[in-house]
Amino acid sequence: MWSYTERTAEWMFGGELDTGEVEGLVTYINSAGPAGCTRSQISSDYFKRNKSAAELDAMLGELIRDGRVRQETDRSKAGRPAVRYFPC
Repeated sequence: MWSYTERTAEWMFGGELDTGEVEGLVTYINSAGPAGCTRSQISSDYFKRNKSAAELDAMLGELIRDGRVRQETDRSKAGRPAVRYFPC
């Protein structure tokens, strides 16, 4: 049962994270300056839309848990709020 659970989680979330990609993402977020960058910018500009939502969630979640990046929700405009990421 445990093996099945591990394989399912790996299939859903893509297994282990690529350290090089995570470090590159930190550099990209740091380069955004005080305005930070949105999840859409990370997906389209940095990864060229080649990462799934689950992969982005895993990378950004790790960076937030490690205290390397902070996340804020921008509700200043009408419509869906933008999620921005800033360096710590």
